[in-house]
Amino acid sequence: MAGRLDRLESALDRAGRAMMSWWVWPAVLTFAGALALAAALTCYPVENDVHAFGYDLMGPCEFREINGQPCASCGMTRSWVWAARGHVLTALRYNIAGTLLFFGLVAGGVVGVARLVTRNKDLLRLHWAASGTLVTGWVVLYAVTWAFRLAGLYPLD
Repeated sequence: MAGRLDRLESALDRAGRAMMSWWVWPAVLTFAGALALAAALTCYPVENDVHAFGYDLMGPCEFREINGQPCASCGMTRSWVWAARGHVLTALRYNIAGTLLFFGLVAGGVVGVARLVTRNKDLLRLHWAASGTLVTGWVVLYAVTWAFRLAGLYPLD
């Protein structure tokens, strides 16, 4: 099974190289990381809310308004805002999966910059199994966090 998946990965890599220049994917990584960081730094925490340019961005959650329960993404914006300022524990308190997503996007941006600077598209490349495990783990964490929140074990303020 692993041999077939490795061959599939190689075939997809060859097709991707034929269709686009080496720098496209590193540029996308760089842009995504920079966008996540810029968005989080543009916003700033005010008590239990998030503001940007003097406006309160934390309107009521539609899911919570309709169902009376928090949505899976409740606290994600606040987690990014606090993580960008180095307050990791506060960010984790708001949304664990959101904090990890933020740091993953920023790390991807750093990898993208390193690949562009060195002109090495494979620099710091993860094996497909490691990438799949990370994504699957994040999705599971996202779901488990929401389940805990629904059960009242991981409440927001």
